[in-house]
Amino acid sequence: MSARVEALARLARAWNLGFWKRDGTECEGVLEWAHLIEDQGYCYLAVTDIGAVRVSTVWLGIDPARRSPPHIFETWNQATDYRETYSSEGEALAGHEAEVARVRAQLAAVSAGGSP
Repeated sequence: MSARVEALARLARAWNLGFWKRDGTECEGVLEWAHLIEDQGYCYLAVTDIGAVRVSTVWLGIDPARRSPPHIFETWNQATDYRETYSSEGEALAGHEAEVARVRAQLAAVSAGGSP
C-alpha cells in the first residue's frame, strides 16, 4: 500500500467512514478499498480534454459528508475547480457529460466573440 493510500486510510478510519465499491456495495474493509484506490483503471470513469480544460470523473469510494446514499464519485473541472459528487456510476457519467457540454458551450461562446 502506498504512503498516500495509507494516509487516506488512516484518515478515513479516524473519521469512521465507510468504504464502497463502484457498484455501491460496501468494501469488506479498508484493505479492499486501498487495493481498489490504487488501480487507476478502476478509479477513472472518464477523462475529457477540451483544449486546455480537463474534466475528469473518478470513483473515490468514501464520502466524508456521510450522505445517504454515499456520494462516492466526483466530477472535477480542473480549469475552474468545479466539483460535483454523485452516489452512482450512472449519475457520475451523466454529470461528466453535462460538465463537458457546459465547457464546450462556454468555449464556443468565447470563440464566437461572446462571453462565457
